[in-house]
Amino acid sequence: TMGGNITVERAQGTVDASTMGGVIRIDDANGPIKASTMGGDLTVREIGSSADRRDIELDSKGGTIQLVVPRDFPMEVHIQLAYTRNAPRQFHIVDKLGLKQQETQEWESSFGSPRKFIREEGVVGSGLNHVTIKTINGDVILKQE
Repeated sequence: TMGGNITVERAQGTVDASTMGGVIRIDDANGPIKASTMGGDLTVREIGSSADRRDIELDSKGGTIQLVVPRDFPMEVHIQLAYTRNAPRQFHIVDKLGLKQQETQEWESSFGSPRKFIREEGVVGSGLNHVTIKTINGDVILKQE
């Protein structure tokens, strides 16, 4: 969509959703997910068996991203949270998975407005599914249930 919210209540198979400005909510997906917004939050819940490969790629140019996966979901995780110098507050990556987190010390200006990065990565279980999350000026919340 060129501007507006996207809601997917249930999906069996691949979900590919993008909007130029709006919230994306994917409630019960059992398959690979690719979702991006130029300005808005992303809330995604992956369900189902961990036997099948289900890569997840989430990107927001300005918003919080929350991903909920099954407790036994094997994944290789790469998270990048950028925050600009003029951001209204501090942003965080929140998870209880014991992944390795690093924050850059210097402001980078090669992307336009000066920004720092918080990056987190690691492997949970076999790492079968590739999970990539990127946002600017928003929190990242990764939960297992």
